Amino acid sequence: MRLTRTVGPAAAPVTVEEAKAHCRVDFDHEDDLFAAWIDTAVDLLDGPTGMLGRAIVRQEWLLELTAWPGAIVLPVEPVLSVAVAYLDQDGAEQDVDVGMTWLQRAPGMAAELHFASGFTQPALSASDPYPVRITMVCGFGDAADVPPAIKMAMKMMVEHWHEHRGVVVTVAVSEIPMSAQALLGRWRRVL
Repeated sequence: MRLTRTVGPAAAPVTVEEAKAHCRVDFDHEDDLFAAWIDTAVDLLDGPTGMLGRAIVRQEWLLELTAWPGAIVLPVEPVLSVAVAYLDQDGAEQDVDVGMTWLQRAPGMAAELHFASGFTQPALSASDPYPVRITMVCGFGDAADVPPAIKMAMKMMVEHWHEHRGVVVTVAVSEIPMSAQALLGRWRRVL
């Protein structure tokens, strides 16, 4: 199995202006620094390896498999749409009819991709190690669709880094404030 993000988010969940307003900053000479803090928060939280274990703003992922699965738990949440393709015996890419797949989405559970009972698994290319390709569009949608708790937690993280940059202390300063961790808790993906 190989998982690759093929299209990143079009925008960050929080804008520089939103983060600065939260921090009560009204000057423009640190916009690049605020943008870097937002990028850092996204990097810590976003995607299947981030703290949330889910995509935040709409993005596209490619899951490549060595063989046809019976049913498969998709590794990125929330799933907006799925398309399945494969390399046939001649190495040509073929699309699986959308009507031959369906997603099972139980509340609180990861989405599972299933194949219809009438689906016959075509022979696959022997020359490619990953002939089955599942393209997933994932995330909550656009930046405006991101849950408020995630956005607030990100602004709190930026505020924390803004206030504690370059500080040397003998008491440990948490990377993520506890109040932000509490806001993120309900959105963490648990497998």
